[in-house]
Amino acid sequence: MGQDVARDLQEEIWREVHRAFARRRDEEGLTQAELARRMGLQRERVHYWLSRPEHMTLKAAARLLAGMDARLECRTRALEPARPPFEQAA
Repeated sequence: MGQDVARDLQEEIWREVHRAFARRRDEEGLTQAELARRMGLQRERVHYWLSRPEHMTLKAAARLLAGMDARLECRTRALEPARPPFEQAA
């Protein structure tokens, strides 16, 4: 279970960073090359992080967002308990 939860969180963070990049790309014309230049990195590194959820680390997310003048806001919430099979929604 722990591994699934960690993977889900990693994917959620990746989606948020990817959405932030897509917004900047659509609204401002930001490219991976320009983002990499701002970060002092090669474009290939930015592409690697944005290409797949499993490549995203917290450090990578923070660096990418900083390069976009953005930050990630986190919050916690209780998990919904699984319903027993006999209480499934109609």
